[in-house]
Amino acid sequence: MNMKRLVIVAVVVTIVVGGLVTVLNFSGGEPSGTSICPKDQVFPSENSSIRIGESAPEFIVCTADGKLIKLSDYRGKPAFVNFWASWCPACRVEMPSMEKIHQTYRGRMYMLAVNVQDNEASARAFFSEEHNFSYTLLIDAYNNANDAYRVRGIPQTFLVSSDGIIQGIIIGARDWMSSGCVSLMDAFASGKEVTRAMIRGC
Repeated sequence: MNMKRLVIVAVVVTIVVGGLVTVLNFSGGEPSGTSICPKDQVFPSENSSIRIGESAPEFIVCTADGKLIKLSDYRGKPAFVNFWASWCPACRVEMPSMEKIHQTYRGRMYMLAVNVQDNEASARAFFSEEHNFSYTLLIDAYNNANDAYRVRGIPQTFLVSSDGIIQGIIIGARDWMSSGCVSLMDAFASGKEVTRAMIRGC
């Protein structure tokens, strides 16, 4: 197989399997611009594995108004944890369909949009002014959640059960209102088993 064919195969595999992904550029743990998050209360990242069936690592991030909050504060319902940035084209494409999923399953699961490596003012403007999304915006100003979950490309979504177990890991943008993704969300929001076939079908 020549080099041209290898490149074509790699591109096809990336699109079919992983969707569209923007690779993150790790330049340290300082936020871009002024942060509303208090630096002296950053939770240390856990060096745990990120695998389906294992406990979701804890993290502390900020809400859009600067309140510190932990992932474990959202226990009791399934949590859809999506890592994104306002400068990420694929993130911007998928987030409106996330809003539709949030409206469909409101009250049955949490939807958490964890903003990473971004200018916080730009993130809030995109989230609340351009689109007025109704799900929860969280600011990961110091790469706490990003490091804990070993996110290297965005968007990336983790499906966390009501008792804190990772049920699914989805890399790349999705149309969350597609039939395959709706089937996955039906099971996830209902607390049913999420199978690998469901994840692949989304």
